[in-house]
Amino acid sequence: MRRKQEELDAKNAAARQQARAQSRSASPTGQAAPARPAAEIVADPGDLPAVWAATRRWLSANASYLERVLGHCCSVAALDPGEGEVTLLVPAVQRGFTSERARVKIEEALRAVTRLPLKLALEFNEAATHAPPPSANAPASADPRVPPEIVEAVKAQPLIKELMKRLDATVVQVE
Repeated sequence: MRRKQEELDAKNAAARQQARAQSRSASPTGQAAPARPAAEIVADPGDLPAVWAATRRWLSANASYLERVLGHCCSVAALDPGEGEVTLLVPAVQRGFTSERARVKIEEALRAVTRLPLKLALEFNEAATHAPPPSANAPASADPRVPPEIVEAVKAQPLIKELMKRLDATVVQVE
C-alpha cells in the first residue's frame, strides 16, 4: 500500500513539474510572462466617453476590482494630447479608492487605449456624490424578502452598533 502511494506521489510530482516547464516562457529568469490582452485603441482621443469605455474594458481585464469600484461612477472630464494631461472626474466618496497604486493603474490604462504619454489628474466632484436621503419610513433593505425584524436584528449587533456610532453610518441593505 505504501509503495503504491509513493508511486502515485512520484507520478503526480512529475506531472506538476512538466506542467510548470510548459508554462514557463523563454525569459532568462524562467518566469512566465504576464499575459495582457491587447488594448483597444481609441481612434479619436477627443471622444471622451469612448476613451473611458475603452479604459474600463482594459481595467476589467487587468485590474477588475478597480474597474468594479470606479468604472461606473467616473468619467474623463478632459484630455489634452498636447500637454499630455487627462483629468478624471471621481465622486468624492470614492476618494479612498484613488491611492497612488490605483492612479498608476488608471494612468497605464489610459495610455494603453490612447497610445499617448498621459499624466493623470483626479478631480473630485462633491455634487455627484449626494444621494437623496432615505425617507424615515423607508425600509433599510431594498430586498423585499428580508423581513424588517432581520434588519433590526442586524442593527442590534454590537459591532454594527459601534460602527454606526463611530462612522455615523446607517444600514442600507441586508442580504
